[in-house]
Amino acid sequence: MGELRVRPASELDIPQIVELLKRSLGESLIKKSAEVWRYKHIDNPFGPSIVLLAHAGARLVGVRALMRWCWQRGEQSAIAFRAVDTATDPAFQGRGIFKRLTMAALEIAREQGGQFVFNTPNKQSRPGYLKMGWKSQGKLRLAVAPAWGCRSWSTDQVIDRNPDPQHFAELCQIEERRLVQLGRWFTPKSLPYLQWRYRDCPLQNYLVLEKPQAYCAACIRQHGRVNELRLCDTLTDGSALARRQVLSAVRQWARQHGCNLVTAADRSVLKWSLLGRYGPELTIRNLQSEASVSDGDWAIPGWAYSLGDLELF
Repeated sequence: MGELRVRPASELDIPQIVELLKRSLGESLIKKSAEVWRYKHIDNPFGPSIVLLAHAGARLVGVRALMRWCWQRGEQSAIAFRAVDTATDPAFQGRGIFKRLTMAALEIAREQGGQFVFNTPNKQSRPGYLKMGWKSQGKLRLAVAPAWGCRSWSTDQVIDRNPDPQHFAELCQIEERRLVQLGRWFTPKSLPYLQWRYRDCPLQNYLVLEKPQAYCAACIRQHGRVNELRLCDTLTDGSALARRQVLSAVRQWARQHGCNLVTAADRSVLKWSLLGRYGPELTIRNLQSEASVSDGDWAIPGWAYSLGDLELF
């Protein structure tokens, strides 16, 4: 293979990176383009990603990206990174490029004050992560309900997308106060974050409810003949009106898209749902000293995640 050179990526490298992703992974289910790359790794409101490239001579043969993220528990925020895009040139696979790039990126994340890296790898990639120090926290909780339960709701048409910034800031503050009191890990929400994550996302067309009392973002996932309505993020002011608005939106979306199932991270909206460990497996890589972390710090019961926080995108 010759000498392998590892360096940080720049915006000028994006066309080569996209070409490598396509050459290594194909189009698959996740769109690969310069627009998508910029959205994920440059426009992210938490900050730019750590992106490392591997070259064999003049040829780009590997890429590894850690997306910057923020988690909060109580009043304390944690700098975190999300292990996302990675690819190795098919002609150079099996030569340790993935591991070398990943370990180098972890060191940069540590130097930048990162506390941990998280992801939900599939069965094929999970063993490689575990060998590099990731630890499984188990499968995510998921509330699952049949969509036919929506048919009995009698609520008004309430969907619109014209949020008032002041009201929306208050809604985010109400949600944050609620989650702070729970003492669990959560992603702090804001209008810029939610607009980036859902409205501006080039990867998926999200359905969005925006009201002074409630916000809900959802998407449709197809599983063969089954259409899933996935509630990715829901914020309310706790009022009965807010709950009616969310339920009405869910009912309309489920009917419009012929959904069989509705899923969410908890039962706050889906009261009639079945809650269980049906989601993907969460893995965590500690970036700090082992002495500063207890075994229960990242256990699943200690998280107040939304599905939008952890779904692949």
